[in-house]
Amino acid sequence: MRTLGAAVVCGLVALVAGAAFAGELADASPPPPQPIFGGEEAGECDFPSAVAMLDASTEGFFCTGSLVHPSVVVFAAHCMDPQTSWAVPGSVMFGEDVAAPVRQVPVTECATHPQWDPNATVNDLAFCKLAQPVPEVPRVPLIMGCEVDPLLNSQVTIVGFGATNAVLDPEGNPLPTGGGRKRFTTQTVIEVSLANNDIVMVGPEHGGCFGDSGGPAYLRMGDGTWRLLGAASTLHLGDQFPGPGEEVCGFGTVYEMFWPHMQWLEEAAGVDLSPCFDTAGNWTPTAECGGFPGDLMDPQSAWSDGCRSAQSGGWSAICGEPFSQGPFPGPEPEPEPEPEPEPEPEPEPPPPEPEPPPPEPEPEPEPEPQPQPQPQPQPEPPGPIDPTGDTGEEDSGDEASAGADGGELAERGCSCTSGQPGLRDSSWLLGGLLLLARRRRGR
Repeated sequence: MRTLGAAVVCGLVALVAGAAFAGELADASPPPPQPIFGGEEAGECDFPSAVAMLDASTEGFFCTGSLVHPSVVVFAAHCMDPQTSWAVPGSVMFGEDVAAPVRQVPVTECATHPQWDPNATVNDLAFCKLAQPVPEVPRVPLIMGCEVDPLLNSQVTIVGFGATNAVLDPEGNPLPTGGGRKRFTTQTVIEVSLANNDIVMVGPEHGGCFGDSGGPAYLRMGDGTWRLLGAASTLHLGDQFPGPGEEVCGFGTVYEMFWPHMQWLEEAAGVDLSPCFDTAGNWTPTAECGGFPGDLMDPQSAWSDGCRSAQSGGWSAICGEPFSQGPFPGPEPEPEPEPEPEPEPEPEPPPPEPEPPPPEPEPEPEPEPQPQPQPQPQPEPPGPIDPTGDTGEEDSGDEASAGADGGELAERGCSCTSGQPGLRDSSWLLGGLLLLARRRRGR
């Protein structure tokens, strides 16, 4: 079984190397992608952690891998060994079809197992670290510790982007056809080899094919959650000997187990891949030991929400007491991005300085006081005239005045109150009488 399996691996290596050579002749165009033999096409978000590995220079698909941590993808060592592969990992594709990727993430560094031997096909394991983490895609924990016990004779699901079929040409070289879409099928575990660190599984007319290398095998546990077993390594033909023109896929597949390599994986990648166990398989649950996917084919999930399924387990208690007896809180929601600070308002321009008030007009100089005109002394009116012609003096006997008549008074200006010129005014008469009386008393 092992010798024939190794021969098939050599055929796979020749196929990959031949594809690289053909690519060089065709201006380095990538070889056609190749899905699982006899499987079903996956729908949106089915097995979202199963990814396609793309070449760095051509972006051509060459192998399948598994997201085991937001920043780490594991696959088979023979997919990137220059002795067995034409490709150099350049990026990882998320989605169901390599021709229509949902997301493509570059890789920053990759490594193969230090004891990988392409001639013996043991320790066929490698990983790459992603340039950006992908926390939204639910990861399936790696099987560890007592979880391995029910593995023999169990039904597992294998997933890959490889060929739909492959027949041998007259020289015995496989000729794969089809591929590019994610497909899945079921297999039965018939052997768990601790000596070779691998799992052998078979399925009637179903199985892995070329291009499925590095892809995942999933086991559903008793509590309804899923575990990841290993990475597809070689074809298993058993006692079958296909000849030219016959199918070589569909007999069985050999997977490299993860749990014997856990210490190397965690130390080399620098991440914790076993939240419920230590690297030796002892039950040591942490706060991450729970909330594992309960449905890897949830029709309600979509890539727009990271393929999150509403069905997930609580605290895991398969191999011991759970981390907490309370309900599993689930993954912490990603923090909402802080709102961008509002731009500071531009400072208002200072108000214009008030214009100085107009200068007060200088008071006009007060005019110099004009000297008040002194009243002119009024000439004394002529004394009253005695109608009798008497001047009031004893020694008077002036005949010039004794014969004064009204005409003379008018000439002296004493007719101003008279209605008719030349008539005597009664006021003058009264004044004359008083004067006359005063004079008489004085006598």
